[in-house]
Order: sequence, then C-alpha cells, then structure tokens
Amino acid sequence: MKFITAKPINRLRTIAYGLALAACLGGFASIAASAATKAKDVKADVVYRNGFVYTVDGMRSRAQAFAVKDGKFIAVGSNEDMKAVTGKNTKTVNLKGKMVMPGLVDTHIHALRGALTALGVLFPVSSTVDDIKAAIKKHIADKKLKKGDWIEGSKWAIDYHKLNAKMLDDVAPDNPVFLHDWTNHLAWVNSAALKAAKITKDTPDPASRCHRPGQLGQPHRHPPRQGSGSDYGRHAPAEG
Repeated sequence: MKFITAKPINRLRTIAYGLALAACLGGFASIAASAATKAKDVKADVVYRNGFVYTVDGMRSRAQAFAVKDGKFIAVGSNEDMKAVTGKNTKTVNLKGKMVMPGLVDTHIHALRGALTALGVLFPVSSTVDDIKAAIKKHIADKKLKKGDWIEGSKWAIDYHKLNAKMLDDVAPDNPVFLHDWTNHLAWVNSAALKAAKITKDTPDPASRCHRPGQLGQPHRHPPRQGSGSDYGRHAPAEG
C-alpha cells in the first residue's frame, strides 16, 4: 500500500488568502448594509392595507398589503411590513378586505368576435380549400340548415389571391357563407352572401381594399372592420 504524503502548506500563502477572503466578505457585507440602509430610506407613494392580495407568484402566495413608489411595487406583505415604507407623505388606502390581483392586460383582442365565431363552422389555420369545403358541407348537414341560413366560420390562412366565391358555391349554393381569416381582418364569402348584401361587380369598391378576381370580376372578400363589411352585417342574422 502506498501512502501519499501531502506537501507542507505554505502558511504565509494561506494567511494571505484568508485576509483577501475576509476583505471580500467585508466588502460584500458593507455593500449589503448600505443597500439595506438605503432601502429603509425609501418611502412609498401609496400603501394599500387590509386587502386580500393574490400575488400569482410561484407559490400562489397571498398577502395583506403592498406599497407602490413611482408606479412600481417596493413591498408586498402584511400591514405590519408596510410600516417600514410608510412616510409622512405616503398615502394610505384601506382595501377593506377586497381582492387585488395583477391586471389582465391584452393590447389587442377580439373577445366578442371570437366568441361569436366559435358558434359557427371551425377549421384549423392549416386547412386547405378542400378541407374548408368539407367542413362547410358537414356543418350544413349537422345543423340541418335550411336554404338561406347564414354560415359563418373561421379561420383560413390561404393566400387570398387563390380564393374565389365559386369555391364556396360548390358546397353552399343556397346559403350565404362568410368566413373570417386567421387575422380576423379578411373575409371570404360566396355568391349568396354577395347577393344578400346586394354587392355586384358594379358596386364601387369601399375605402378599404376589396379584392376582385380578374376572371369573374366579382368581389368576394374584404376587411370586415370597415367599408363593405357593414353591408354583410346588415343582412346577416343577429346571434342568439
């Protein structure tokens, strides 16, 4: 058996390392103490107390109060915790047990349109023209639609230059069809929908763009938010 003999430890080097480490730790401690002291000096603009605060953090924690300065949270916790950030100019709001939670913010959403569209025929954005036609045909059969009943659906993502009204006429010649694209800014309609809206090849284009296929000259899609979109809206039945 071989024994490995450790080399003698250089005591001076060890002492030097120890002093350097102590200096670093002391520096960190000094910085932390300074930050803590500075934090104690920060006073909130507004303190909200006596609430049921749903933080939505990783632990789904609840809190009783929180403090805000310059539009940012600086403390979340109990009423007692807020004393440290409450100054003579701090406004205090008594929530009286009311719930507070982070705001649900969406910069752009079609909530109503999305809900109404869900009542119609649905197909994935990856759908081909044949897929969409099959979905419409099935929808007519499943809903036992009568002649003249409107069909609304979504969401196609096909190049609109490749679409025309006749494609939809093949499966729904007697039912007006109005299909939203995936952006909810374009619509693909059939001849029955055009007729119901009294839109012909001689109808002036609306302020918004209306694409007319060169072969037939018939308009069959438009941005539904403006222009001729209102023409369809006046003729389509109200939901419910």
